[in-house]
Amino acid sequence: RQQRFAAEAGQRTQAIDAHHQVERARLDGEHLRRLAESEAARFQALRGTHEVLLHLSEVGREITAELDADRVLAALERHVHALLLVDSMAVYVLDEGGEQLVCAFGMEAGEAFTDPPIALTDAHSYFAQSAREGRELVFDCAELQESAHQVPDTSRMNSVIFGPLRLADRVTGVMTVQAQQAQAYGERETLVFRSLCAYAAIALENARAYRRLGDLQRHLMAQEKLAALGAMVAGVAHELNTPIGNSLLLASTVLAGAREFEQKVAQQSLRRSDWQRFARQAIDGLEVIERSMESAASLVRSFKQVAVDRSSEMRRPFALA
Repeated sequence: RQQRFAAEAGQRTQAIDAHHQVERARLDGEHLRRLAESEAARFQALRGTHEVLLHLSEVGREITAELDADRVLAALERHVHALLLVDSMAVYVLDEGGEQLVCAFGMEAGEAFTDPPIALTDAHSYFAQSAREGRELVFDCAELQESAHQVPDTSRMNSVIFGPLRLADRVTGVMTVQAQQAQAYGERETLVFRSLCAYAAIALENARAYRRLGDLQRHLMAQEKLAALGAMVAGVAHELNTPIGNSLLLASTVLAGAREFEQKVAQQSLRRSDWQRFARQAIDGLEVIERSMESAASLVRSFKQVAVDRSSEMRRPFALA
């Protein structure tokens, strides 16, 4: 009986050990399965993060390469839907005086909208608050109960995020993305939105600098044209001064001789030599005046040829060098 009891106890011990080994193997398998699922989820998250970073890099390269503000904003609006859940998007920029936020871009459900300028000191505007404080403002439906913050003729949104467009320590504007879905923007979306705001600030500043450079170039070209025109007019005036001055001098001489001749006629003391001298002086003077006037007329014709004449195709010689 003792041997039988000992054998049964040994069998039960072996069964318990086998059961423990099976249970341990099952737990190890479950742990490995969960570990594999965790690694797969981590891999998917890393791959998603990598894809987001690649997309952000592409967005940065594209919009910072543009030098037109409208194309920058259009490209930004096109890419933001691939990175975030967005039903409405708007960009406001500071005016030259830095006192107002002007709506530079607004799009909701494919339809453009505009909003009146917002004073930077407006205590009821999220745009003004984000610009003043220089930080993101994230709200969900529970915090957006006041309709006074809503842009007229736009739909009510349940998730809203505002972000400043910052260059170093200077804020140049504010961007917002909004969604009708509640709790659409978490920490990851905020980081992506922050990167988009940084790219947008750089691209818009580049476009603004390029526009200022173009205005400056046009202003310089206009100044150069005015300076060249002034120099040309001064030269023509100088060249015209000689023949006109000679003509005035000779005209006054001929006029004085004519008055002297008239006086002698009135006194009846006119002699043949007086007739001959007056005729010679008049002829010489009028010939010089004629040549001077011809020279002046030639200068005027040359000056007129400088102007662009689109109604004539007359061939004209000019010094190519």
